[in-house]
Amino acid sequence: MTVVVDPYLIAIPSGNEVSIDSVRQYIGRLLNWDETFRTNPEYVVSSSAMAQIYTLNLHPDYTNLQRLLNVYGIDEISALDVAEGCRTIIENYPQMEGKFEGVDICCQDEKKKIIPDEIQKRMPPKVADAFCSALVMTSYKIEILGDDDWSLATAPVEGYNEITVSGAVIDNEKVEAVKKIWPLLVTPADFKELISVQVRIFEVFQEDPLTALKISWERIKQTDPSIPELDNFSVKFKDQFIPSIIKNSLGYILFEKDIQRVFDGITNAISNRWRYPGDKHHPLREVIQLRSSHQQIRRKGTLVDRARRIEVSAGTNPLHVHYWKCNDGSYEISNLTCEHDDPTIYM
Repeated sequence: MTVVVDPYLIAIPSGNEVSIDSVRQYIGRLLNWDETFRTNPEYVVSSSAMAQIYTLNLHPDYTNLQRLLNVYGIDEISALDVAEGCRTIIENYPQMEGKFEGVDICCQDEKKKIIPDEIQKRMPPKVADAFCSALVMTSYKIEILGDDDWSLATAPVEGYNEITVSGAVIDNEKVEAVKKIWPLLVTPADFKELISVQVRIFEVFQEDPLTALKISWERIKQTDPSIPELDNFSVKFKDQFIPSIIKNSLGYILFEKDIQRVFDGITNAISNRWRYPGDKHHPLREVIQLRSSHQQIRRKGTLVDRARRIEVSAGTNPLHVHYWKCNDGSYEISNLTCEHDDPTIYM
C-alpha cells in the first residue's frame, strides 16, 4: 500500500480567503497527521508539488509557521512543536515520482482533470497544477505496472470518499488515455483501518479464505456502495488455492499487502468493478501469449465452465488468480500464479 499526501495538508494557507479559523484547521490537520507520517513508511509526496510549495515559500518550517501564527494572533500554539512534527515530511519525504523507475512519460496538460475539482481549487494554482500532472502520470504508471494499491491522504471533501483522475500522457510518442479512481483517507483512523484490514486478511486467509474475501469485500463496498453483497454470489476456494500462495512457483514470499491485493482482485472481478473482458480481468487462454489461443473450458456433461484470469499485479513479479466461472453462475477460485505465461488452472 502506498499513500500519497495531498499538498493541501502541507502548504501554508495563502490568499484572500484565509481566516483565523482556516489557520487553526490547517494546524490541526498537521498535528493530526504528524504521528501517522512519522511512523508509517508507506506515504509519498509529489516532489514537483513540493518544489512549487518551496518556491512560493509556503512550506511549514519554523519561520513560516511563526509568521503565520503572529499574523493571526494565535499564541497558544507552539510553532516550534508543529515545525518539528513537519520536518520529516518536508525534508526527507519519499517521492511519488520516483516510485516507478524507467518509465519516461509526460503529461498532456490540456487534458488533465481531477473530480471533484475542489481538490485543486483549495491549493495555490501552481501547486495544484504540478500535483494534478503528477497524479495523472502516476495513475498511468500504476495501470501499466499493475501496482494498484494506492490511496490519497487528504482533508475531507463533502460528498466524496474517492476522486477520479483523468487525462492523457505521451509514452514513446504515443498518446495514452488515463483514468483512475483514488480512494480517500481523510483521517489517520482511515489509514490505520486500511493497515488493520491487511492484518486481518493475512491472519485468516490460510484457514478461512472465504472470511478473508468478506473482509476485502466489505472494505471495498465502503468506498463503492454500488457493488452487490457478497452473499449474492456462490464462491468456493479449491484445495490448491492456499498451497499455490504459500508454495508458489517462483518461491516468492508474499507479504500482508500482497495477500490483500489477491483478495481485492477477486472482489473487483466477481463484483464486476473490473470490466470483463478487460486488461485486468480476461479469459484464461490455453497459451497465454497467443491472443488466438482458445479459452480454457471444463465440461460437466453438456454444461461448460469457463476459465478466467485476474491480474492482481504486473511488472517483474506478476500475480494472477485463475478461477472458473461456472455455468450455474457460481465461482471456483483455483490458484495463484507468479509467472505471466503460466496458464495453470486446476480442474
